[in-house]
Amino acid sequence: MHGGNQHMTQYSNRVLNAMRAPLVTLDKNLRVVNGNHSFYKFFKVKPENTVGSLIYELNNKQWDIPALRELLENILPQKTSFNNYLIEYDFANIGRRIMLLNAREIEKADGKQHIILLSMEDVTERAEKLVIANEEKYKQTDELDIATRQKDKLTDELVIAIKEKDKLTDELVSVGIERERLLQKIKRAATIFTHAHESIMITDADATITEVNNSFNQMTGYLSKDVIGENSLMLQSGDESPEFFAEIWDTLLLKGHWHGEIWYRRKNGDIYPAKTSITAMENADGVVDHYVSLSTDTSSMKVLQGQLKRLTHYDALTNLPNRILLADRLSQAMEQCQPHNQSLAVAFLDLDGFKEVNDKHGHKAGDELLIAVSQRMKAALCEFDTLARIGGDEFIAIMVNLENPEDSAPILERLLKAAADPVTLGDVVMQVSASIGVTLYPQDASGVDQLIRHADQAMHVAKQAGKNRYRLFDTAKNNEIKIQLASIENIVAGLSNSEFVLYYQPKVNIRTSEVIGVE
Repeated sequence: MHGGNQHMTQYSNRVLNAMRAPLVTLDKNLRVVNGNHSFYKFFKVKPENTVGSLIYELNNKQWDIPALRELLENILPQKTSFNNYLIEYDFANIGRRIMLLNAREIEKADGKQHIILLSMEDVTERAEKLVIANEEKYKQTDELDIATRQKDKLTDELVIAIKEKDKLTDELVSVGIERERLLQKIKRAATIFTHAHESIMITDADATITEVNNSFNQMTGYLSKDVIGENSLMLQSGDESPEFFAEIWDTLLLKGHWHGEIWYRRKNGDIYPAKTSITAMENADGVVDHYVSLSTDTSSMKVLQGQLKRLTHYDALTNLPNRILLADRLSQAMEQCQPHNQSLAVAFLDLDGFKEVNDKHGHKAGDELLIAVSQRMKAALCEFDTLARIGGDEFIAIMVNLENPEDSAPILERLLKAAADPVTLGDVVMQVSASIGVTLYPQDASGVDQLIRHADQAMHVAKQAGKNRYRLFDTAKNNEIKIQLASIENIVAGLSNSEFVLYYQPKVNIRTSEVIGVE
């Protein structure tokens, strides 16, 4: 029986390794049981550094995501599963990736133990294509060309219908065949008008609404009877300026058509953006007597854009800026220092004792502690300062508009207090502290990445000094080390290139004037 289980285990491993997607199995404690070749290859990790580890400890805790943990912890006890869970993280070995996760319960070969099968799919390119989808919305130019051609047909048919309304009675009486043809054309135009996916609104020359289609009713929430006879101004959101609409009218008068984005207001008060095309329609005398407006709601695409942007720039747990947004803000703040003759401080914060809290009270309590402490530290900063979480229990603060370098001291003291104050969660009181390393710009005239590294170095000095304190980066000492290293490099290069010449000085006996040696 033991041999049979071993055979089944080997067979399962071969099946796992044959799968192209990265796969990993977890035990009831969410420790890694096994992974396939694709998993180790994709994440650039080794089995000996992975098997037996908690999934949340892998890759510098990059998998430490509260929502994901809750989903995984419920699979075995509640016999649940989840599909298509989307995450984005800056993984230690492979950089930023957007991953689609699926997990379910499976039975081990011995039939006595159930484990979790977690599969992963890299959808980074697909997610980026979603952003491109917004741009493809602007392909409405092409689609609008098609719609315009359809609209032109519709317009032609509507124009014919409108132009021929007055003549229709006489023509129907005089020409029976022409009457039937015109009736079919009007029915066809009415069908296109009614069932078009785009919202269609027709106004007279004074912008009074004369006709709308079903898509207009669905998009705006207005019934036809609510708007017919009203001026189209009733649909404006109020967000655009009078100059914006004046430009639309100028374009219509000059070119006869306009297309772009307009923000409208629904009947319930909600405002929404729509790609809109407006065409002027002339009567038989060449005078504009109607306007046809086609609109497509783009609000869902803008929501998706916002979600992707936030996913890219903010930490999922604390809602603080992440490393990407931090670097951008630091770069902008550095540009503002010289013109205003001011300084800024970069503070690298590492929480002391956080690992012990995690080990003693669990990851959920650790997450709640991180959220509480991060909110306190953010409140300790000034209005235009930035606090970012860059991973685990590490944060970086940017303190701007410092008239003197010493102005950062009271802010740093507030940060230490905010981190060290006890946090009460239910009946549990937890307490950590912070070790802070600080460097000042432009006194430390380094780039963005180097400033962060210098603050990190100073933070380690603070930890070695006893924790719960801050230390400033020693710029002068760093410059001395740079000069010393440069000198050593120059000497090594000179020796390699035979640039040194050795001269000997004779040693002479003063009494006898005899040369007795050299030095």
